Amino acid sequence: MLRSYALTSAAITLRLWLPLGMLAGLDFLAAYVVIAWLCWVPNLLVAEVLAKRIH
Repeated sequence: MLRSYALTSAAITLRLWLPLGMLAGLDFLAAYVVIAWLCWVPNLLVAEVLAKRIH
């Protein structure tokens, strides 16, 4: 369930990272494509660390 929540909340991470990409001067379409694929990574890493701590 922890991993499912982490991957579901990737939409939140996407919306947080996208403005940062625009502030960095990246092209919107290119930034969106990259961020859309990478937005789940930090959420899943945090979920894995938490899962290891629980067990």
